[in-house]
Amino acid sequence: MHRTTTTHLSDALVRVQDLDEQLDDVRWMPIEQQVEVLVLGSVVMQGILDGTNTDEFTQEETMFIEQTVHRLNSLVEDMMLDANGDSDWNT
Repeated sequence: MHRTTTTHLSDALVRVQDLDEQLDDVRWMPIEQQVEVLVLGSVVMQGILDGTNTDEFTQEETMFIEQTVHRLNSLVEDMMLDANGDSDWNT
């Protein structure tokens, strides 16, 4: 459980960790599954960012959340560029 012992924050970190693990494999998934992971991941991250305050997390947790958001955004951007033939995205 999170150091503040709130299940809301602990659940949020578990969701970020699960998403981060899925992002490791997203490039090797079928395109439909890639889209699903990226869209649902965006929704999850937006919910966490809207429903929490960064002061509630440790500095390491905040950095991990920011890193996951950056990875998610980069993967979505690569996918969009690939639709135009401008990316190294592997499908």
